[in-house]
Amino acid sequence: YERWWTGEKFDRILIDAPCSASGVIRRHPDIKTLRRETDVQALVELQAEILDAAWQMLAVGGELLYVTCSIFKDENEAQMKRFLSGHKNAKALEITDEMVGINWGRSCDPGRQLFPGQHAADGFYFCRLKNWPELMDCAGFLVSANHNWYVKMMILSVNFTASQTHHP
Repeated sequence: YERWWTGEKFDRILIDAPCSASGVIRRHPDIKTLRRETDVQALVELQAEILDAAWQMLAVGGELLYVTCSIFKDENEAQMKRFLSGHKNAKALEITDEMVGINWGRSCDPGRQLFPGQHAADGFYFCRLKNWPELMDCAGFLVSANHNWYVKMMILSVNFTASQTHHP
C-alpha cells in the first residue's frame, strides 16, 4: 500500500479479507481436502497485516468493516480481539438485527457470524470498528474528533479461493 497510498485518510474502509473460505464449504466441498491447518495460520497472519495497514489509513472518527467468508474463530472473533487489544483507539461497534434489517447471524464478541445454511446463505463474519481519538481531556473524557462527514471509501479486496491453494 505504501507505493500507492497518498497519505490521505479514509472515512470508511471495507476489508474483504483473504480467508480459509470455510463458510462456503457447502458450495465448494474441495476446501475440505485442499485446506491445511498451516494455511489458516498463514491467513490469520496476513489478515493481521492487512488490518494494521488499513488502520493506518483510517481517519479519526472513521469506520472499518472487516468481513470474511470463514466460520473459524481464529479468523474472526479472535482476530478482532487481538486487533482491539493492540489498538487502544479501536472500538468495536455493535451491529444489531435492526441495523441489518433481519436476524442475520448471531451476535459475537465482537461482530456477527452467519453459519452456512442459515437464511440459505454461506458462512460469513463481519465486524464494525471505529477509530476513536486517543486524546483525553483533563477530566478523563474522550475528546470528540471534528471531522468532515464527506465519506471517502477504499475497498481492500483480496480474492483468495480454495482453488488457489492446492496441496498435492
